Amino acid sequence: MIRLPGSHIYIDTSFLMWMFKIGPESREEFSAWLKQVCGDRISVPTWSTHELYRHHVEKRLPTDVEEHIKKLNGLVGESFSMFWTLFDEPLGGAPSVGHQRDQARDALRSVRTLTDRAAAWSANYDRNAREVIDFANRYALKGGALFDQFTSLEGLSAARYTGRVPPGFQDKHKKEKVTGTDDGNEAVVGSNRWGDLIFWQEVLEHARANRVRNVIILTKDVKNDWRMAGTLPVRAADESNGPGVQPPHPMLSFEAARTAGVQELVLLDQSRLSEVMKVASPERTAKFVATARPPALPPPKTDAEIRSEAIERELQERAKINAGIARASNLRFMDPDGMTVSKAILLKAVYGTREGVDVDAQLTAFEESIRHALASGQIVDIVNAEAVAALRGKGLVGFARRLVSLSGDDQQRVAAANDLAEALKGLPPVTATFLYMGLLAGTYLDDRNQFLASPRPAVAQKLFALQHLPIASLPIQDVATRASKASHVPLYLPSVDRPPIAVEFKIDTDLDRENALRSLWIGDQDLLIDVQSDAALQLSQRIGDVALTPALVLDHVADLYVLPRGQLAAAGNIIAAYSFDEHIGFRTPQDVRREISQGEANG
Repeated sequence: MIRLPGSHIYIDTSFLMWMFKIGPESREEFSAWLKQVCGDRISVPTWSTHELYRHHVEKRLPTDVEEHIKKLNGLVGESFSMFWTLFDEPLGGAPSVGHQRDQARDALRSVRTLTDRAAAWSANYDRNAREVIDFANRYALKGGALFDQFTSLEGLSAARYTGRVPPGFQDKHKKEKVTGTDDGNEAVVGSNRWGDLIFWQEVLEHARANRVRNVIILTKDVKNDWRMAGTLPVRAADESNGPGVQPPHPMLSFEAARTAGVQELVLLDQSRLSEVMKVASPERTAKFVATARPPALPPPKTDAEIRSEAIERELQERAKINAGIARASNLRFMDPDGMTVSKAILLKAVYGTREGVDVDAQLTAFEESIRHALASGQIVDIVNAEAVAALRGKGLVGFARRLVSLSGDDQQRVAAANDLAEALKGLPPVTATFLYMGLLAGTYLDDRNQFLASPRPAVAQKLFALQHLPIASLPIQDVATRASKASHVPLYLPSVDRPPIAVEFKIDTDLDRENALRSLWIGDQDLLIDVQSDAALQLSQRIGDVALTPALVLDHVADLYVLPRGQLAAAGNIIAAYSFDEHIGFRTPQDVRREISQGEANG
């Protein structure tokens, strides 16, 4: 319908305000796709622009974000005190009081880190606002009789709202906003109780004058003065991720048909629109789709997972693995009978999932379950006893490997791979070993089982966090064996020993600029280059206006070169913050590799 010549898209204020929040690349994908598909059949009604301007002047979004962060931080502070008291005895299978209090502190600290990053969004507000306002002006509705409506608006709205005729009757009781003036008196600046009705009248007038047959409104409004109330099914037959939203209120459809000859009225929010874009142009809308449809939050840890982690810690302390204890650990499920793992079995599984080998029939049958799990964000739930019994070792390696190797910019796959890695500690040991091997192969190997010039970073940090567990031992040995036969490998390969990695900071003493960062050395590799033409690798672009601290440098080093952040340690000229040349930047990750030493090659 969007592509039909008789269709026209109208964008309301709520959708424009949502566009303020997304990044420039996602916004450009949306704008380019809309232009390519609809041409000039796009309008931003005057009232939408008016309301957008008002919200912008009042800094409505930054204020909302700030208030939300304050509420969340306040809740975190209150919760920590409450949990600390409640956790005076082990609860829900926790091994000790200290352990569950540490978990609470780490979890709530992560929330504080999240809110700190969300607060940094305000620094981008002016840029986002400028781009959205340019978009609104580019598609501003031409002509119209907006001001003619005001003479009869009060009587019209009173009659409509009394009869609960949409749109806008939910705003009937909006209070007028009162502000102070320079002389200390109060001034009334309006309530916008008629905003939806004015917008709707503009749309109808334009549709009637231009013989629009299909009206499509991009809006985030889900109140029942726009949409059908009750429990009617949503329109999209393939809406599988949640209940979706209701169709337009039937009185709106009737009025559009009666007064403007409109055949069809459609209301789309960003989530429903992204589904259309994903099907029509998946290669050109990936960032927008990922932003408009965030993955579902992973479920909380189950009692079985908590008990499993406690048992695994006990096994590590005793440095002993006992299969009988593992069977009594109340994991999600038990390993299928007869499924074992060894160096030879893992080698065969990795060999059998390389390019040119037919995909395992069971894995092919499993693909449909994977597709639905990616859409719902519940990838862990499909790894159950029945699926593992069908896939066996080779299928598990192939499943996990493809999850990483095909991820690219697909944020659903990236999130799924991380959820799977996070769940490994709660899965039976043989199953978890095969899945770890698959995730490791997808991270480090290409389709021909050769080392990638630069590892895929999607799930690497999760894998590094599991290096010391028994499930990682055999997969790490497999990668080490392959490395001994390669000429070059990435800077770091997983190791059960988790050795510290020294990053030596050196400053340039020959420059007038004080404390200028000159080089970063890991072994014989300098990670910085004096003139980096790739803007994405320049320190000035990656760091921005924040202080260049050693910790921040190590964060970027770990991300770019796929190194375990927990093992990185700053060495050399360590100071609180560095200055740097505007052209200096990180070396291209694909160029940073190391040769295998003779000792590694021998074993």
